[in-house]
Amino acid sequence: MRRTAVFIAMLILSLTPLRGQVMDAAHMNVTARTYYTRFFNSLQIVDNMLERNGYPTYDVALGFSARPEDRSPYAEAFNFPTAGIGFSLAPLSTLPYKDKSHFSDFYTAYAFFESDILRTRRVSLGYMFKLGAAYSHDTYDPVENPDNRIVSSQIMAFIAAGGYLHYRLTDHLETGLEALAWHHSNARLGLPNNGLNEYAAGAFLRYHITEPYTGPRSRKTEKLFDRGLSWDVYAAGGGHCCAAEWEVYNKNVPAAKDRAKGVKCWPKATVGVGAMYRYSLMGSAGVHMEGFWNSNIEALRHCDPILYGEEEAAGLDYRRWALGIAAMQEFHYGRFSADIAMGVYLYKRLGLKEDMSPFYQRVGIRYYFPSLGGMFLSTSCKAHYFSRAEYMEFGIGFRL
Repeated sequence: MRRTAVFIAMLILSLTPLRGQVMDAAHMNVTARTYYTRFFNSLQIVDNMLERNGYPTYDVALGFSARPEDRSPYAEAFNFPTAGIGFSLAPLSTLPYKDKSHFSDFYTAYAFFESDILRTRRVSLGYMFKLGAAYSHDTYDPVENPDNRIVSSQIMAFIAAGGYLHYRLTDHLETGLEALAWHHSNARLGLPNNGLNEYAAGAFLRYHITEPYTGPRSRKTEKLFDRGLSWDVYAAGGGHCCAAEWEVYNKNVPAAKDRAKGVKCWPKATVGVGAMYRYSLMGSAGVHMEGFWNSNIEALRHCDPILYGEEEAAGLDYRRWALGIAAMQEFHYGRFSADIAMGVYLYKRLGLKEDMSPFYQRVGIRYYFPSLGGMFLSTSCKAHYFSRAEYMEFGIGFRL
């Protein structure tokens, strides 16, 4: 239940770019898509389960396209983008499986944002992002579904990025091609957590209620931001399942029929302060100093000697707090922003198994409340090696 609440909250926060759009019939469009999709990670797991790699994905979406008469400086800066909500179905249950291990269908609800880079009267070329949550009924089970080490919780995070080529058939109807890469993961809220990376190519058909804007990019963006330095203060918390505990549990319980499906989810927290420089309407950049609190220190102290031997683990230091510094880039669209941070630990004592890398990454979104003193709500995923999620967190902070 807690995992479900986490991903529902993330989905709600991902819908906030719609606040920057005019949502009426004059701006509305509907889209139907179909993709051919393939897995491109965890291939050993996939090969053990499937006779073939490749499946269709079906998608419908409702969007709202910005227009010059909206007089939105953000819409002008992003070349009158389209934002909306969508739903996709991946019928993985229909694939040919080698044994009883299997996937069930993936149902994904998401928010999307797309913007043209080049545009003529008939043709446009651009980029798109999707963020949301997915549901799949059948998860890892040590007896009934032992090879499915990818899906360990029914609710997962979903993120996608790619590009498109549109061709306008009529004033209201357009078609085209899309290519995307996307990722499903429970963000370490459950184990096993190999995650699933996929790439997809497909075609779509879109109908606009009124003729969309096809003119040139505006070069008259109104100055609605204060160029200069500001300060961030924030705190966030999330959950993390410990890989060391998972390995020790499976070592101590070798018989699959005696194993439980997962291990405890430990709380984690982040506090931070940073300086951000707003250099344009669309962007800010800065540096943050961050402290990370880990509640599973005693579990790590117990597990490392079992996994690596008493001699190898002798004398290791374990501390609940770690310290890091990160460079952050933020992209703004009205009160919504998306950010990416690249950090390095200045101090960290987590033993062997959890001491994965001296570097960390984080991808997140924020929604600002200017009338509340610059308060913002945020969600982000902290990771290592650009692929191994540590935890998903939700936070509150202020931009001063």
